[in-house]
Amino acid sequence: MKLHVIADELETARIAIEGGATVVQWRLKDVPRVDVVERGRATRSLCARYGVPFVVNDDVDAALMLGADGVHLGRDDEGAEKAKEHGLMLGLSASTPAEAQAAGGRLRRRGTRLGDSVET
Repeated sequence: MKLHVIADELETARIAIEGGATVVQWRLKDVPRVDVVERGRATRSLCARYGVPFVVNDDVDAALMLGADGVHLGRDDEGAEKAKEHGLMLGLSASTPAEAQAAGGRLRRRGTRLGDSVET
């Protein structure tokens, strides 16, 4: 079983990893990049220590600064090509099958997630 956890605090990520999370997505909405990176360093280190992929939400540059394994981009976020150029795993938001098909052309064939697991 795979468990993709969306976290905005180190403690949440730690508990999730200890509970079996297989991916941690660092999601701080409406926060300056410097804060995303600064607050994300410890979570990145935690994920590396446990061998759990670390994904940053919405910001390719922050993902690169943190040495993330991937980035998740919303429909209006830019940076998919830059993420691919740097070898980041790339997740894209899709709410319908048609959006998922459209996103498929932007993704490396690493998997697509359809819809949100929690309301955002």
